[in-house]
Amino acid sequence: MEAECAWDAEDGIMLVWRNGTTLSKVGPYNGHLTNKNAYGGETLRDVVYKVRNTEYMTRIVELVSR
Repeated sequence: MEAECAWDAEDGIMLVWRNGTTLSKVGPYNGHLTNKNAYGGETLRDVVYKVRNTEYMTRIVELVSR
């Protein structure tokens, strides 16, 4: 999903879901489906929302059935 947003009028916002169920990327609209692809880093493989301070980085957590 892509949309306009007030805080980033130039780029807008993009939300991507994997298989329609897992939010896998939130960020500016840049045409990339993952942050790994957008920024070229293997360390970003599971990053949903990329920020400078890694303490606040949002990552995908895979749930395991019991």
